[in-house]
Amino acid sequence: MRIVIDACLPPWLVECLTPIAEPCGCRVEHVTRLYGQGCKDPDWIGRLTSEGGALFITHDRQMRRRPLEIQALLASSCVGIVLAPGWQDDDDHVLVARLLLHWPLILEAAKETPPQLRELGWSLKMKPPRNWRGWDKIAGRLTQHRPRGPHPKE
Repeated sequence: MRIVIDACLPPWLVECLTPIAEPCGCRVEHVTRLYGQGCKDPDWIGRLTSEGGALFITHDRQMRRRPLEIQALLASSCVGIVLAPGWQDDDDHVLVARLLLHWPLILEAAKETPPQLRELGWSLKMKPPRNWRGWDKIAGRLTQHRPRGPHPKE
């Protein structure tokens, strides 16, 4: 199984997580090491899909609001884990400790049928991200045609 760390998280996380990942049959990689600095989210999500999919971990909570990222996620064979807002203020050693503590949940999320996006909070629970109304509704919003401008008068 492949686990990819997003560019908004530090590259040294790969070295911290590899010792716990390898015995589970996982390979941990970082987006910037795979595709270079500045690779846009839809691009690397598409590349991961073409390479067989992966589980990715990100701090980018806005991913669920941007149409291009949503389309890339819906078309992907990826499972995404978004770290809840409280994780952003953590010191480096606390971030690593939390990821290690949540490792069994991360492995469980990897078994889900893609595409999936989950939020990982402070508690030992995984859930859909807040303000996320479900994949079907998001997909419906992207595929429905809504005419712009004033509605025709009857």
